[in-house]
Amino acid sequence: SNPDKRYRMAYVADGGCSLAYSPDGIHWTPSPENPLWENGSAGDPDSHIAENGIYLYDRHDPDPERRYKCYPQTVGDEGERTIGLMISPDGIHFKTYFNNPIMDARLGVEKQTHMIEICWLRHGVFLGLYGCYLEDDRTDARLAVSRDGIHWVRVKNEVSVIPNGPPGSFDWGDI
Repeated sequence: SNPDKRYRMAYVADGGCSLAYSPDGIHWTPSPENPLWENGSAGDPDSHIAENGIYLYDRHDPDPERRYKCYPQTVGDEGERTIGLMISPDGIHFKTYFNNPIMDARLGVEKQTHMIEICWLRHGVFLGLYGCYLEDDRTDARLAVSRDGIHWVRVKNEVSVIPNGPPGSFDWGDI
């Protein structure tokens, strides 16, 4: 309802997730609440949050505590990368989802997974592009879908939606 906070942007700063507001999507003011949370590392007993991912508003979630979602990269006990979930009722006060990780390479065919890099909600379905570590330590982009933003299904396991470029190109190592 505040016109100065019409738009929100989550970004990485000072070792954690930060938030900024804008009336027009061009001029931004950092939130005084920053950082929303700090990144952890392997072995942290709390969240294992290692890098921040997509931040979105889900007005259709029946649980008001999950209206805002963030899909960060998480780090398992053995240092493997997985995908976690942070939830919030207001987009400011986040907590770690109780059943992290929500996507784990050990439950599929990937070596490791990165955060969901791009996610959008259309017609009641979440579409997410996530990073997959390849055998040569490059990362490509793969597709997963979800009806609730929590339980994800990989689409065409082992198939890159956006393949890496040829050796030496700007997109050879990471998509």
